[in-house]
Amino acid sequence: MMSETLQKKIDARGRRQLVQGMLTGQVEVLIRTEVPPSSQQQRDLLASGCIVRSIVGNVLSAVVDVARLEEVAQLPIVRKIELSRPMFQE
Repeated sequence: MMSETLQKKIDARGRRQLVQGMLTGQVEVLIRTEVPPSSQQQRDLLASGCIVRSIVGNVLSAVVDVARLEEVAQLPIVRKIELSRPMFQE
């Protein structure tokens, strides 16, 4: 079962996929924070299971295990979590 915090912070597509059990293993996410994360906040993200790939302002690109999305959502700095979308070649 998904916590209220995770329900509020994850995008609708991600919420639906979690409820339907469609997500397993590691997923790529975009995380929006209130402000650009400090060094300590970056360490907190790492401790919660995020492998941060890049940071631009208050948006982070990261990889996180589905089982640890709840931990990420509980961090006070995290405002939104959006699952990445597959890109298709034209």
